[in-house]
Amino acid sequence: MNISNARRSRSYQNLLNAGLVESTSDRQKANGTVSFTGNYKLGKKAFRANYQVSGSGKVRSNHFTVRQVKNYGEGFEVIAGLLANRIVNG
Repeated sequence: MNISNARRSRSYQNLLNAGLVESTSDRQKANGTVSFTGNYKLGKKAFRANYQVSGSGKVRSNHFTVRQVKNYGEGFEVIAGLLANRIVNG
């Protein structure tokens, strides 16, 4: 799945609906990386979520590699799971 098709996928739209914003720089676009950021508040605690899916299939959360995936769609689903876990567990 290339980036154009990935941006039209339901998993990509779900991430945008969850409050993440695509924040991919020009250099990241050239390398095939898609970045998302978002601010969330849990009670009195606030956190900034930062996720990336690289062209080589690595999913990063706050700049640490979390998982290796086969395509962007799988990466978006992993990010959705990480974000849901972070919100539920604080």
